[in-house]
Amino acid sequence: SNVEFCYVCSKQCLSGITALGRTYHEKCFTCAICQLPITDEGNYEEDNFEPHHHSCLQKLRAQEPWRASQNVHRSESFCRQGRPGRTLTVPPRSPGLAGSRCSSSLSQRGHTPL
Repeated sequence: SNVEFCYVCSKQCLSGITALGRTYHEKCFTCAICQLPITDEGNYEEDNFEPHHHSCLQKLRAQEPWRASQNVHRSESFCRQGRPGRTLTVPPRSPGLAGSRCSSSLSQRGHTPL
């Protein structure tokens, strides 16, 4: 059988969440900004390959407007494993989107890409 391990804690994951092409324990699938668990399947977005609450990412974008123009993947759902009748899947982000973190206008002003 295929043994899955949690992306965050690296422990065996018998039931959990599959999102962003990774497997997580439900308690380990947390917002990269506030560190609280993401429990609402329609309320998270992926930015820089990490999950965020939609509301946390909106606040961050208000503080850092350059983030609003970045390539961000809005995830409407994730897959909960081990719960019959609740299987929703999020496809992994395309690897071709990696690296577009800084516009050329910012680079020309002396800003370094993240």
